[in-house]
Amino acid sequence: MTATPRSIAWLQLAAAVLLFGLGALLGLLGMVVVIDPLRFDWSDHAIVQGHAWLLLAGLSSALAVLHERCHRWRMAPLDVLPWQMSVATILLWILSLVIEKAVAEIQGGLSTAPQLDRLDGEVAHRGVHRRLLQCHAPPIPVESRPRPTKTADHH
Repeated sequence: MTATPRSIAWLQLAAAVLLFGLGALLGLLGMVVVIDPLRFDWSDHAIVQGHAWLLLAGLSSALAVLHERCHRWRMAPLDVLPWQMSVATILLWILSLVIEKAVAEIQGGLSTAPQLDRLDGEVAHRGVHRRLLQCHAPPIPVESRPRPTKTADHH
């Protein structure tokens, strides 16, 4: 039996699928090792939700890598970085307002602001702020700065 281009293509496809499956299996095995489902507290909703968020973060990171590899870039990534940071800042600000409001409603309108003000007052009372501001290095006098030397290369 001779190898035809079609049979070679099928072998290459089968090898690629096998490698993809092996990589996916190793990735899942790694997640099982990290999560350790035998010692995992499945009854605690917060722990399950936290692990779900971590898995979602990993999935979104993998999708971002795939997108980065397949996308045809028209601009350099550093050129669009300010826009990405601006959009992310606005979205996180809105998300924090929504979450903080929901937490305040769940806690019965309690706020942690008075506790933080009291703590800030105690820290300021101890003079920590003053000590931190005074820890900067003193300026170097002009006389002790190294002077540039003239070399023979300059004519």
